[in-house]
Amino acid sequence: MTLQILTPRWVVARALALYQMTVFGGIALGSSLWGAVAGWGGISITLVASAACMLLVILLGFAFALEPVQDRDLSPLRAFSEPETAVAIEQRSGPVAITIEYRIEEQNRAEFVAAMRIWRRLRIHDGARNWALLRDLGDPEIWFERYESAAGWSICVTIGGSRRPMLKWRPRSANCTGAMRRPGFPGH
Repeated sequence: MTLQILTPRWVVARALALYQMTVFGGIALGSSLWGAVAGWGGISITLVASAACMLLVILLGFAFALEPVQDRDLSPLRAFSEPETAVAIEQRSGPVAITIEYRIEEQNRAEFVAAMRIWRRLRIHDGARNWALLRDLGDPEIWFERYESAAGWSICVTIGGSRRPMLKWRPRSANCTGAMRRPGFPGH
């Protein structure tokens, strides 16, 4: 129950799955290990050894504590709005090709490309095919992200909207949608 409350909504199912896999795997491996120790040395030696291991794990937990996450914003970014289309589209229409245009200033190019590598993994995880990051040869500040989704329009809208958390990547000065796009550029 605590894990469900403390985990961001968009990743609860995955967190619970990992938690259960770890607990049940630990029970299976631990039963095997301590059964072998009990067969070798008896029950009293096994209980003492397991108590010593538990104390050691507690001390290791203090020595290698996880970093605090209070200063991190793990909530999804709700900056998506369904695009308008010139063609009537039904929810089950597909496959769909998506192209996103970015204007990236030269000093932010390396950070942008690094962030797009992360986006590529997220897009492919969500079912994107033929993902590409392209640069306009006429204007080197314009970049295009292009991919195809066989799942259809409704899945693209869902992924772009509420289900998939938008990557809150922040270069040194501001976030990707702020400092890396010039004011007045489409989508700014």
